[in-house]
Amino acid sequence: MFRTSRQLPILSAVLAVCLIAAACGDDAGEDPADSQAPAVSEEAAAADTDSASEADSTAEAPDDADTMDDTETPDDAGTADDAAPDAAEPAPEEPKAPIKFGAINMQDGVIAFPEVGESIEIWVDYWNANGGINGHPVELELCTAGDDAESALACAQRFANDDSVEFVYLGVVINSAAVYETLGPAGVNKPMLGNLLFDVPDQLQPGLYSTDPGTLALAYEALRYAVEEGTTSMAVVVDDSDVGEATLGLVDFVFSSLGGETTTAVKVATGQADFLPALTAAGVADTQGLILLIGESAACQPTRDGLEALGLGDLPVYLGEWCVGEEFREAGTSEGWRTVIGHNGPLFGSDPDSDLVHQVYDDAGAGKPFGLILPNLVNMDFAFQVLEAAAAEAGGLPTAEQVHAAATARPYELLLGPTVSCPGPGLWVSTCNSGARVITLEDGQWVGLSPFNAAPMTFFDVLLEG
Repeated sequence: MFRTSRQLPILSAVLAVCLIAAACGDDAGEDPADSQAPAVSEEAAAADTDSASEADSTAEAPDDADTMDDTETPDDAGTADDAAPDAAEPAPEEPKAPIKFGAINMQDGVIAFPEVGESIEIWVDYWNANGGINGHPVELELCTAGDDAESALACAQRFANDDSVEFVYLGVVINSAAVYETLGPAGVNKPMLGNLLFDVPDQLQPGLYSTDPGTLALAYEALRYAVEEGTTSMAVVVDDSDVGEATLGLVDFVFSSLGGETTTAVKVATGQADFLPALTAAGVADTQGLILLIGESAACQPTRDGLEALGLGDLPVYLGEWCVGEEFREAGTSEGWRTVIGHNGPLFGSDPDSDLVHQVYDDAGAGKPFGLILPNLVNMDFAFQVLEAAAAEAGGLPTAEQVHAAATARPYELLLGPTVSCPGPGLWVSTCNSGARVITLEDGQWVGLSPFNAAPMTFFDVLLEG
């Protein structure tokens, strides 16, 4: 897969139906300004000084003290400046009301992403340490969802019924249909910011604004780049699961549409340690590259070992971002492989945004940012910029309507990512014109091979027919 294999079987059903339809159709914000006194020019200041001097001289007591009463004037009472009262100190500004940041994330369960919840907390702390959102402190309320639809719905209902929550941030919420229905236009119509677009329906949701390019766009960019560099014949090794089968169908559809062809795919069971038999059966020796559709990091080193055993260590491998961990960089596991991502997170040491993320994590005493933390942080920065713009427009706490308007008002240049604008094209409204790029490990350093490219989402309209 071009995203983690920890997806629910709904992707299989949706893509299977979509791809059948495809086969049948082939014939046819600003920061607040501090309150300041107006600037005074040097000429005006000099004039004021001269005027004050003249006033002082005319206010002096006459030389003939006999015309005065015998009572002497105190030495410090003779000037207009001394007689003037002290200027009033400006009153301190009232602290701004906090912005309630309601968030939902899959924190526990068999399938869980607590590291994403931690990244939300770290980034809210970072915002607050740097002035909040348009001067408003951010008050995080993180609702824990499990891997069941009921817990996600309970979180959505909690925020739907809370009048102090004007928008909801989604970390990773796979069982999302009921969340969209409750919070979206069919429900209370509160803006939903974030979420990772694992499934086709995630990309079709009005009221959801996500910077994640989604599985379809990631697959498209990886295969587009392969064809661009002349790799048009590839072997395929795929996870032996319903999700693997659905992703294989998607890859075949995209690659053949771009002029490529694949050999017969070979399925590998989860947890298999020896990939040499599968790679041999897939015929990698007779192709120009390998598409690795096993979305778990346990497949990375066995794939490298198998290719080395066949004398094919330089064979291009096209895959998602599950082999970009620090251990694979240090071991050279991913050296020369083509990895498709929707952010610049792995480019530590060569990308200022990636360096900032690592610094914030170091300051928080957390581990290294990895995996789904990175696309989540792109979404978090989008949420920050949208809320900054909405709060500036409101002159205070933004309403749901103002957040909706800010999300679609202009393009946003994002932390770790491309410039993104919402909504997405056509029916793909929640896919906010984001982009994906291909990177590789070169001499132990991650480097970019392609710029961010926005997938032509209307290319996938055929999947929605029927």
